[in-house]
Amino acid sequence: MFRFIAIFALCCFVNISFAADPVPGANSKLDGVWIFDSVKPEKSDDLNRVWMSIVVVEGDSFTISNIMRNPAPLKGKFVFDQGNTKHVDIAVEELDFSYFGAPFKLAASKRRALFEFVDENRIRIAFPRLPDSPRPKNFRPAPDVHVIELCRAPKGFKEFPKEITVTVVNADGKPVEGATVDHHMDVWPDRKPKKTGPDGTIKVTMYEPPFVVRDEKMREMALPQITPAKLAGGAVRVVLAPECKLVVPIKCEELTKAGLPLEGGFVLVYANGMRIGTFSHTEGKSEFMISPGTYTLNAYGPDLQDGYVEVTVPAGQSTFEVKPIELKASALALLKGKPAPEFVNVVGWVGKPVKLADLKGQYVLIDFWGYWCGPCVAAMPVLIELHEKFHDKGLAVIGVHVDIDGDVDTVAKFDEMNAMHVKRLWKGKKLPFPNALVSGKREIEDGLRGQVATQYGVLGYPTTILIDREGKVVGRFRARDIKSATAEVEKLLAKKK
Repeated sequence: MFRFIAIFALCCFVNISFAADPVPGANSKLDGVWIFDSVKPEKSDDLNRVWMSIVVVEGDSFTISNIMRNPAPLKGKFVFDQGNTKHVDIAVEELDFSYFGAPFKLAASKRRALFEFVDENRIRIAFPRLPDSPRPKNFRPAPDVHVIELCRAPKGFKEFPKEITVTVVNADGKPVEGATVDHHMDVWPDRKPKKTGPDGTIKVTMYEPPFVVRDEKMREMALPQITPAKLAGGAVRVVLAPECKLVVPIKCEELTKAGLPLEGGFVLVYANGMRIGTFSHTEGKSEFMISPGTYTLNAYGPDLQDGYVEVTVPAGQSTFEVKPIELKASALALLKGKPAPEFVNVVGWVGKPVKLADLKGQYVLIDFWGYWCGPCVAAMPVLIELHEKFHDKGLAVIGVHVDIDGDVDTVAKFDEMNAMHVKRLWKGKKLPFPNALVSGKREIEDGLRGQVATQYGVLGYPTTILIDREGKVVGRFRARDIKSATAEVEKLLAKKK
């Protein structure tokens, strides 16, 4: 899902509401160029969103370039509290994100923050996720507090190096020839990582950082904690250690009690907040090779809510099994075979309003999407074509448009936000099927977007749900290209009533 909400969290670094009687004037030690080393919400890290960003501070002003590769820089000012130098108030100007294909702007805003020099070349800032919130009391990431760390750039630094020299050595410090160097490890066999030469070195770019280094022959590997700040100098040294098979059991008591199978899913591996691995789990287990260290595992599945655990893999073990990750079932999984609930809190309709009860006798596809979601708008031509082919043959398509924060509550606003998609992606066609407009405002931190999404347990976008002729939930409709989607619908409609 293309999560614009993460932009809000990231840009909080420069979003702060002013304290009582702050005193203008910058701390002169801040002047210069800074590079991100950590951007931490509570459960993950948004460092990838500022991977190529550079922060330039001059006086009481700053700019941050290349946020999520946006060509427009983020600009702002900061003010220190005269009575407490750890208190800083930071305000940012409006930032245009229409570069990504949707008419979205990050509004100018302010937040109160907590600031400290870790040392003369490293700073740490904690800020509230939402504006008009209290200043954080410490530097611990929390659901409502984000923490970033920046390092001063090397002297003369103007841009990231075109190439990074990676030197791979074993525990004895000897160069390792033929070690694979990659930015990700996963279950797919088509990856073609680079290999080190006789001197143990290889050249990579900032866009292919050496997150995963392995000597398959010697069964040694390393998952170095690489950040933009560590790569700014143009060289990094990696020391290999004996690898370990990590065994990750997955459980879901809710599915077990409901008599539903625990279908496959994925386990994402994060090191220093950056995602470095993607592995599947089947029949309640995932296994993969890893090096000693501390990692965050994110397990999920089509019928499972996300679960995060931190694990420390000890050195000197060939196999290490973590405690089972207990996951909750999604609301959609528990709805299977039950009547599809009518939509609640719909603020408007684009097209004729519909009730699911009136569509019994037809198959129904309910597509949860939003103008802000790249994969959603890219997939919409398939739904348009399905509607055109089958709307008079027993298939109804309904869109549920979920906005960001209640910003699309009329047909006019819906048309405005999607005008670019109509022109660029939908071949000039407006959506021919009805769309319910619902607010995507989260009622609780990490909650689902709006009550309709909560009803159906929508965990990501787009999500298309199939309802059978009796009005009961079948589950997710997964076909995304027109050929497979058409074949799937034809198969459904061929069934006897």
